[in-house]
Amino acid sequence: MFALNKKKLLVLLILVPVFISFSPGGQIGLDRVGGVASPYLLTLPISFFAIVILLFKFSEQIFQDKILVIFILYSIAVFFIGSIYNGALNFGLLKTLIWMNVFVSLLTVFKHYFRLNYYSLEHSLKIERFIVFSYFSILVLTWLSFFAYGRNSFIFPSMKIYNFEQYFAFIFIPLIAIIGSYSFILFIIGCILTIGIAILSVNVTALLILLVVMSLVTGSYFMRFIKTKIIYQLTIFVSISFAIFWIFTLPYWADSTGMSSLTIRADNINSYFDNIKWYSIIFPFLHSSRGVHFDMHNELLEVFNAVGILGLLLFYYLYLRVLRNFSEKYRIMRLTFVFSIFISGSTLELTLHVYTLIVFSFMSAFYEYLSNQSDLQIQSVRKN
Repeated sequence: MFALNKKKLLVLLILVPVFISFSPGGQIGLDRVGGVASPYLLTLPISFFAIVILLFKFSEQIFQDKILVIFILYSIAVFFIGSIYNGALNFGLLKTLIWMNVFVSLLTVFKHYFRLNYYSLEHSLKIERFIVFSYFSILVLTWLSFFAYGRNSFIFPSMKIYNFEQYFAFIFIPLIAIIGSYSFILFIIGCILTIGIAILSVNVTALLILLVVMSLVTGSYFMRFIKTKIIYQLTIFVSISFAIFWIFTLPYWADSTGMSSLTIRADNINSYFDNIKWYSIIFPFLHSSRGVHFDMHNELLEVFNAVGILGLLLFYYLYLRVLRNFSEKYRIMRLTFVFSIFISGSTLELTLHVYTLIVFSFMSAFYEYLSNQSDLQIQSVRKN
């Protein structure tokens, strides 16, 4: 289990929170914490360099996926037509489109990677155990680093976890769904450590989703209906409804909370809708408000701002078609992904942040593949 090979190395590269930052002057650092006021221009997780190789290696498979190709071409068309209409290139919008396309492309890339490298259900389950081991190792190292050097640090005082407060706690939410089927003791330890990370990073959204996932895992021991298809469909409906409700109601109550972060988000939403035209719903490239350069901290709005309602529906369809292939054994994991993506999208952008989009695309594709192998084994047993 502990012998490191290429497959396990990829797991480590994807999960480990090590970030490389580049400044306009050519300096490279590992100490960026986050925020606008930074000497660095670009920050990338080390997993980014691995997935670039995979994207090129499996580019043929990407272009064999007709729906994915339609989305990629649509994104390109929207960007260039919008640039011509507005008379300028919007690099903030270009960044959003790039990460959107990387996320949905990785779902296909990882699926083919697993087919090529994971030969059996037994082999895949060994990788799952290594994923659990890697998760726990990162959790423990994060806490040891906190006690030794304070928040944001990882292993060394000069090595910082980029966007620790906003995004880091989210990567451990799938762990809670995994270990529920391994060991109750591990489940309790994982919950305590992960809740601690959410509290340490003052991440209320991650904490709430963690509590929901913990309840789902615990409830699944006693209530089998939690894993049914109707619960999954209801979860999608409730999560999307919540995300939409949040957008249209936040401006009315944000000030009353006294939280500046919510007030800023509400002001951004108001500013966006003050400039949008009705026809922009279908034709997103025909309104100048696409030129906004601030981060709305709302994934649904960012995706809509980039590609309009048609592109938004296609983007989330490409993700949900992966989740619909999960077998009954992994339906708690499926619910976990739905809550993580759609509920967190009200205040953050998990599929547009390079570190979390890589983690969630990998984990989603892995459990789709694991579900497929489990189903094949069940069918084989029934035939025999």
